[in-house]
Amino acid sequence: MIDEIDRQLLIELRENAHQNSSVLARKLHMSPATVRRRISKMLSKGIIKIVARIDSATAGLNLAAVIGLDVEHDKVKEIHQLMLKRRHVRWASTSTGKYRIIIFARFIDMEDLQKFITDGIADIDGIKDVETHVLLSMKGAASMLSTY
Repeated sequence: MIDEIDRQLLIELRENAHQNSSVLARKLHMSPATVRRRISKMLSKGIIKIVARIDSATAGLNLAAVIGLDVEHDKVKEIHQLMLKRRHVRWASTSTGKYRIIIFARFIDMEDLQKFITDGIADIDGIKDVETHVLLSMKGAASMLSTY
């Protein structure tokens, strides 16, 4: 689906998505037109997407948590979709093991987290148990969020 040149382009864009095609072309020893064409092709095929990434700390979301949800089997899809719509949730995944849904969420503070759990998920039909892990350090987490 992608070749080595596209991989190099992806690496460069992941490091700094603001680089223009001339800068990328010099780094990868090709023409700016070729860079633009390759990026356009990857965009149209859905290989890459242009998104805004929030700097959570700058936005005041200083607390991060991973939350495991023990969910009744027949409610997994429904609750997973519901979690994806919550404003605090950055990602949610179905999973194997005790916690059928794992979510990563950001909060202003402990009070915000507590309100999310008590008012936001504790009373949802089908959730049997909730386990919250407050993250003390997020060093290296940006690479975890990258899919390449």
